[in-house]
Amino acid sequence: MSRNMWILAGLMAILSFTVIYRGESGMPAPDYVKCKESLVTQIVTGKCTERSSVSGNAAEMNGHAR
Repeated sequence: MSRNMWILAGLMAILSFTVIYRGESGMPAPDYVKCKESLVTQIVTGKCTERSSVSGNAAEMNGHAR
């Protein structure tokens, strides 16, 4: 594999590890995930309409509450 492929594979491995860690540790969902608007819309307009299904963390959002 070329050097660029190794870099890409390493970045993907790090991303995978952090996503799994975040999901298993029960960390609360970030504030921007709790809004219906996209992150860009939130930054530009400052508008945030809360989702009714978000009650605190990503596990609950995905229906895997413990």
